[in-house]
This record gives sequence, structure tokens and C-alpha cells, in this order.
Amino acid sequence: MFEKFNFKPSILIEKANKINAKSISDLITNPKNVLIVSFEVKNIEKFAKRLNKFNFEEFNIHLIQPGTLEDDANTFQLLNEILSESKCKVFILQNHISDLKYFFQAADLSNFYANIQIFHNSLSELQREFSNFIEKSFRTILNLGVSGHQQHLSENAKIPKSSFDNYRLGNLLQQIEVIQKPIQYSNCVVVDLSIVKQSDLPSKLELGVSGFTSESFNQIARSIGSSENTKMTILTGFSKQNEGIDEVSVDTIAQFIYYYISGVNKSGNTHGTVQETTFIIDECLPYHNVNFTKDEISMEWFANYPYPLPEELKHLSKVPCTYNDYIYSGKGELSPRLEDIFSWLDELREQTL
Repeated sequence: MFEKFNFKPSILIEKANKINAKSISDLITNPKNVLIVSFEVKNIEKFAKRLNKFNFEEFNIHLIQPGTLEDDANTFQLLNEILSESKCKVFILQNHISDLKYFFQAADLSNFYANIQIFHNSLSELQREFSNFIEKSFRTILNLGVSGHQQHLSENAKIPKSSFDNYRLGNLLQQIEVIQKPIQYSNCVVVDLSIVKQSDLPSKLELGVSGFTSESFNQIARSIGSSENTKMTILTGFSKQNEGIDEVSVDTIAQFIYYYISGVNKSGNTHGTVQETTFIIDECLPYHNVNFTKDEISMEWFANYPYPLPEELKHLSKVPCTYNDYIYSGKGELSPRLEDIFSWLDELREQTL
């Protein structure tokens, strides 16, 4: 895959399992491994230096680290090949939220049907950016859930393809665990650095005293890494950081990468191991019956959409949920979040019939 592109060294985690060039084609087909790519992000060597001072667990996965793509003109082509050929997890560092257009276009060309969870502080900024994207690039974008946004930066803004899993910053500050299920249901998660409060990311060029602490930021990273369904993770917003980045900001960003890798490494121990118990709820309005499953190893709950979906949408039929969703639905009516998702799946299914 990488022979066509020129890379320069960037993030290289020295304690990772050693690999050779000949084994890369095999490694990218293993869903437990991680491909890390940077698109001309400044100060990348500082993040790498800080990362290599951290204590990593013993690796049971491989990190594929080609480096930073030298020619931005090849961004779309590289993303298209990654989506078309790789089965491993992918972690991308990019400068600006507008660069998502390359991912959207690559997803369209490679038929990557995406349920995306975006972390960003401003719906208004997202609305402006998405209005500049060509309409065709949204063809395989099924849902854009946005979390961590702040009311004073988002009032009256409308995001295209946004059907469910939208959470304001205030909701998540009260209970950060709420975001775990939306992350687990997404096959792509985009995290913009705008969500971190200024005190924990002093390099921010735009004033923003509200936001997530570095601790919550790390929880988000670990949840993304441990999510079996999340193939693509994009960390963006580097263009809005001071070029002379400070040590606190370097540490915050390096920790995010660390906890993402830690989450992947942890999930690698149980990847593919399933031991489920099924619970059937009859007359779960508006459906005749709905099956819930509990993974007895991870203790995670799932709601199973009751109708068949076409091949490209089958990854959406098993919806991560909570025990409380099951209890609520057991009273004869789907919980509000599940009702939103199942209604959305009904619409997608009707469009394909």
C-alpha cells in the first residue's frame, strides 16, 4: 500500500513490537493492529518524544508507523487505499476539520458507510465547514453525531445527516460515561482539539476556557481505542494551535494518543471472544419483539434491530446500549435513544428496498 507514497519519520513509538516492511501487508489486514499516519502536522516530533517517556503495557498488537505523508496532494489517494485495503484500526493526525472532505470523498469512492461521532466545541463552525463540502461526498455518510459542543458556539446551527447521539458539553461533564455507547456504535470518530479547555491546552489560538479536562479527554481516547467497531479515528485541530507549542499542550496531546493505544491494546486481549446471553422482549413498541444480548465477558449490552439490513449496513444492526435501556424497553416501549436509532434504521432500510 505504501510503496506509492513518500513519508518522513514522525511519530515512532520505540517500545512497540518491531515490524519489517515485508510484513506490513499482512499486519494491515489484522483488525487488532493500528496504522498511525500524520498529514503535515507541526510539532509531531515533540509529541513523539513525550510519548516515548511514557510507560507502555506489553504490546499484544502491532503499530504500523509509516510517518508523515510528504505530499498533501496525495491525501485523498492514501485515504482511499486505506479504506479499501486495510482491516486494521487507523489513527490519523490532521490539521483542520475542513480536511475531513478528503475522508468523506474517499469513503464515497470506497463504499465505506460511516456512522461518525464528532467531538467539537462549535456546531456553528461545523455547519460552515460542511456547507463547503460537495454534496456527493455525503453519499456514504449515514449519521453525524456531534458531542462536546457548547451552546454559546452552537445555537441554531444545523448539521447535515445528524440523526442521533448528539450530546452537549454540559451533559457529558455530568457523566462522561454516557459517550461510551455512541463511540462503540461508530465506525469513525473525529476528535477536534477545540473540545479541551484552555488550561489543559494552552496552545489554543482561540480563547476557550470551557471544555473537557485532560482526564476526560483521556477517557474519550481510551473508549475509542477499546471500541471494536471503530475503525477510523481522526485527531484534528492542529492548525489552531500555537506553532511554538508549550510543554503542557504537548503532554495533553501525547496522553490522548497514549490512552487510545492503551485502549486498543487492552481490547486486543479479548478481540473476537464472544459469550452472549439473549433476552427477548415481546411487544416492544413500535416493534413486535426486540432481542437484547449481554456479552458475559465484557458485560456489555446490545439491542438487535429486528429487521434484516443490506450487506453494507449490517454493521449497524447490533446497537450498543446500557442495562437501563433494556429495563426501560422491558416495560413495552423502546428507550428514547434506541427509538431514535431504530427509526433511523427503518428509514435507511426503506431507502434500499
